[in-house]
Amino acid sequence: MLSFPDGFLWGAATASYQVEGAWDRDGRGESIWDRFTRRPGNIADGSNGDRACRHYELMGQDVALMKSLGLRSYRFSIAWARVLPQGVGAVNAAGLDFYDRLVDQLLAARIVPMTTLYHWDLPQALLDWVGPHQPKVRAGDLDLIHQPIDFLGINFYKTHRIEYAVNGGLLKLRSTPVSAPGMGLTEMGWGINPAGLTALLLDIAKRFGNPKLYITENGCALRDAADADGYVADWGRVNYLRAHLHAAHEAIQGGANLRGYYAWSLMDNFEWAMGYGPRFGMVRVDFETSQRIPKQSARWYSQAISANGFME
Repeated sequence: MLSFPDGFLWGAATASYQVEGAWDRDGRGESIWDRFTRRPGNIADGSNGDRACRHYELMGQDVALMKSLGLRSYRFSIAWARVLPQGVGAVNAAGLDFYDRLVDQLLAARIVPMTTLYHWDLPQALLDWVGPHQPKVRAGDLDLIHQPIDFLGINFYKTHRIEYAVNGGLLKLRSTPVSAPGMGLTEMGWGINPAGLTALLLDIAKRFGNPKLYITENGCALRDAADADGYVADWGRVNYLRAHLHAAHEAIQGGANLRGYYAWSLMDNFEWAMGYGPRFGMVRVDFETSQRIPKQSARWYSQAISANGFME
């Protein structure tokens, strides 16, 4: 049995544009992704995040789902076009209220909120402005932002081998995905190399004074096959999560100050330029009905949370 330290924070993560939907509800402004997805050819399947997982409407149901899985923490991002529709000026009270209610419901469910302040969805109005409205660095700004951090969040998906290559473009480099023996590649064509996570955590601990660390994203897209009831026996994702948590445990044993792990993602969602093809979720989403069905990986992860560890 691999046991994690007391208080280890077991979580899952999402991002606002990928799950919320309700793109024009309650005073939300246009985001850069609303504009980008409407240009033909930008998104692989021609889709957009207008509905996504309907998390904005189904938030209470989703918090109940997190509680049923035993999540200790939920990492979500703020859609700034929902809070500041024009990027500046008056706050949209209805948008702010959504996040206020989300945090209240998470706390009531004894789930620690972790807020990502920005995850790619800038208000379009800010991009439309190219000179007088750009922020300017003022005297003292760099001193102000030069502050110690409370923790370092690490998003880890893959390992690449970087080599010199005479035909490797401007930098003369060749990048090759690395997979551990028998691991293969994810649906995204990414290598699976858990040892790379151990090495990264230990390297950060050694070189930067062993700061408090969280793995804020780690997961994989696989070709999930749902049965007639919509259930997915995604043993490949179970193996991925187990292997990377094993790697995280090795780093802890080696002295890394790792305090928590957030699986990406809580649920299938809008995968940016790839649309709704790749599925990263531990919970399957039927994008027609918005039904959520926990996969085998969600069940396995829930058991690991309950035991604060898992069998090797």
